[in-house]
Amino acid sequence: MCHNHQCFNHGCVPPLQNITANMDEGLQKVNRVCDLAERILPNTSSEGKRLIEQQVTELTNEWEKLNMAITDCNAMLEVWADQTII
Repeated sequence: MCHNHQCFNHGCVPPLQNITANMDEGLQKVNRVCDLAERILPNTSSEGKRLIEQQVTELTNEWEKLNMAITDCNAMLEVWADQTII
């Protein structure tokens, strides 16, 4: 495990940067699922509607948690990088 600024050269940060770079694509996919769910709800039974709405809600909640975790991690890495460079 890296404990200094050399971590940036040994691959600790690039995987997070790759995840961050793909967040727009992930958001597009989540939005697509929400759009598709709205399209099919009018022709879906009551039980099916509840299930779809529940799953879409879970998906969006998990997406928001992931975004928050990545944002927090990026912020911690920036603070850590600033402290190790000094």
